Order: sequence, then structure tokens, then C-alpha cells
Amino acid sequence: MPYKRLLMIFFSLVSYILISIGIHFGYHLPETYLGFLFGIILFVIAIPLHIFGNKNTLFYAFSILLTSFGVGLILTSYYSTVENQLKLVDYVVAITISITTLTIFSFITSFTVIKKYSKIILIFTIPILFIITLIVWLNSDIFTGLTFYFFNIIYFHMICVVTASEDIKDLLREMSLSMFGSFILISIIVIIILSEGEALEGIGNSIDIPISRKKKRK
Repeated sequence: MPYKRLLMIFFSLVSYILISIGIHFGYHLPETYLGFLFGIILFVIAIPLHIFGNKNTLFYAFSILLTSFGVGLILTSYYSTVENQLKLVDYVVAITISITTLTIFSFITSFTVIKKYSKIILIFTIPILFIITLIVWLNSDIFTGLTFYFFNIIYFHMICVVTASEDIKDLLREMSLSMFGSFILISIIVIIILSEGEALEGIGNSIDIPISRKKKRK
């Protein structure tokens, strides 16, 4: 597998670990809304860092780190609201499934005969994975939804896999941009869910998915 793809997998792993740390840290905030607020602040700070990345590649790395932690704080707003205290196994399972999926995708699309069709494969892979992870989350009390959220981040990483150049600076730039996209998407999903409690069930009904109500885990 090309080193570019290996680096993408490594940066993705680091991002997921930071997101998990951000979630755990957010649980200790006195108010639920503070997680969302601090997450947005980190996102705003990361924007100029990304811009400065043109002068120094390290700024791209700092942008990725801040945005990843910010995503974790955003997710805390959801889990604190639904009173779902994540356990270590939840993080491990979500990270393992997500990284394994990204690794398989990167490996398969690295073959010359398949590489030229990688973008087409990506177009079909993303909606299929989205539907599968959504169905599993809505119909299983075992899954906390963290894998669903992580997969919404991995879609952007998959795009980087098929578009990023071999240059490390361009790779970090695209990874930084992918985390911006992930932050915005996760924020929108969390806002929709928290502002309209039946949003996910409405989605499930629209595609005829039998949905079991999620149980709160305290």
C-alpha cells in the first residue's frame, strides 16, 4: 500500500483518538451547551491555522488536532443530552471498525486495475455505509451511535485517499480540510437530532426501516 494511504490511516487513527478524548473531557463540563460552544471556538481557531499552513506545514497538523478535539466536544453535547455515558469499549469498537473500513478501502483501491475506478467505488460506498451504520444504530441497543458518527468522518478521509497527492504538505492540507467538513457535518447532525428528537426515526420511517427506540445508558 502506498505510504500516502498509510499516512492517511495513521492521521485518521490520531483524529479518532483525539475525538474520543474530547468526548471524555466534555463529560466533565458543568453545562451541556459548553461542549458545543468550546467545540465551535476550537473550530474557529483552527481556520487561521489552516491558512498559515501554506507557510508552515505544522499549522495544518495543529488545525487537524484542534478540529478533531472540537468534534469530540460537539459529540459530548449529544451524549450528555441523551444521558449516555460512553465506556472504553464503545470507543475501541468504533475506532476499530472505522479504521478497519478505511484500511480495506485504501487497500482495495490501491491496485492499479481498480484505482482508476476508485472515485466511482467511493460514490457507491458512502451511501451504502451510511445506510448500514444508521440501520444498525437505530435497531440495536448495543451500539451507542459512535460508529455512525465516526463513519460520517471517515467518508471525508476516503475522499482524501482517492484525491490526496503524494506530497506530505498537500496531504496534511487535504486532511485538515476533511476535518473541517467532518466538523460541519457532525455539528449539523447533532443539532438536528437535539432540536428534533424524532429526526432519526423520521428518516427511518421514510425508508421503511423498523426502528427500536434507543435505551439510555447511565
